[in-house]
Amino acid sequence: MSTIECTACASPLPLSDASKDYGAVCASCTSATWATMFPAAFEPPKSAAAEALAEATEASCFYHLTKRANVACDSCGRFLCKLCQMELGGQTLCPSCVEGGRRKRTLTKLDSHRVLYDSIALGVATIPILMIYIVPFTAPAALYIAIRHWKDQASIVPRSRIRLYLAVLFGLAGLGLFVLMVVGLWMARR
Repeated sequence: MSTIECTACASPLPLSDASKDYGAVCASCTSATWATMFPAAFEPPKSAAAEALAEATEASCFYHLTKRANVACDSCGRFLCKLCQMELGGQTLCPSCVEGGRRKRTLTKLDSHRVLYDSIALGVATIPILMIYIVPFTAPAALYIAIRHWKDQASIVPRSRIRLYLAVLFGLAGLGLFVLMVVGLWMARR
């Protein structure tokens, strides 16, 4: 039987029925707890764990000596059970190789952060509108950032290219306005 904890005192509250909405009063502190439960909370746990060794002659996992080896690590060759194997960029790696690759920054397929060049380009293009005299520096910078990183992946989560389009548009508009301003000042002095 599954349990949940009281939100006030962390005492276990048993789940007696398989209803979606659950309400109970804690026997320890008499506070009411209300929860909306997922159906999986009422099912017995399904194990995706590795298989146990059937014979002593079978290969065992490097990390779990009582579990049957499923594959070998493509980097170091250690035998791994289903629980330990990690698929990354078409390779099967062990936890140690993934951690070592993360530390040494040799795993190119392991994304933990990404620079959002589209947001940088848009900021560089729009912020100088408040200070027109820095536009000759920031508009080309915004155009360079937008064009240089046009094909880079924008984010780990899907994003549109609207920021890049706006950065190019504002950068060109800023340059155009600055050129018109300079030409206008030059014509006024003549």
